[in-house]
Amino acid sequence: MRRNHFHKAPKLVPPQWATNMLSFNPTRAGDFLGDMLAGHNAFIQDIPKKFDAAHAKHFAVVESASLVPVFALSIVHYFSAFTQFSDRAQLLPKLQQESAEKTSSIIFWLDVFAKQNAPASLAWRVGLLTMQVATFPFWLLVASASPAIVHSTMSRVDHIMSSKYECVEKNAPEFIGRHARLTRSSEEFHKARTHLPTDFAAAAVLLLLIWYLTL
Repeated sequence: MRRNHFHKAPKLVPPQWATNMLSFNPTRAGDFLGDMLAGHNAFIQDIPKKFDAAHAKHFAVVESASLVPVFALSIVHYFSAFTQFSDRAQLLPKLQQESAEKTSSIIFWLDVFAKQNAPASLAWRVGLLTMQVATFPFWLLVASASPAIVHSTMSRVDHIMSSKYECVEKNAPEFIGRHARLTRSSEEFHKARTHLPTDFAAAAVLLLLIWYLTL
């Protein structure tokens, strides 16, 4: 009598790294990155309760750092409009508006700082621009790989910043109130797009472009 060599197949348990990838949540990743960009109190020694020129450094840094992800999203969605998702061209006007508004905010806070220390404000302009250039490749790669993560990041950033602007609206120039309203609007815009699928064709084109430019 022949022995049965067939055994019950063991239960396959995927490795932990594979489980983590399958359970990956763009919103959680975006919240983490958003907290890194805006959820800190750098250059602030107190809890703001009204407009104060002493807070200019903080707002200039946060607005400058969070401008780059928006710009990266604009580029990725532009390429997507010509590849897999033509409807993403409709997102460009809002992203361009947000980029322009953040740029105006950076200039506003730098001008406030310049009234206190003009020579130092010039160094800050150079430093903030350098930071944007240095972080741009990272955000372009993230936006290419998962635009949902960057939209989640900006939703979190705008949520935090709208709260911060509410704290400094008292005795503030008119620009602050207007910018706070636009920030809240941008939060809703990004929040509605935290599940956008990746455009792999656009990502491939961007990777080739980056490779070509770095040759």
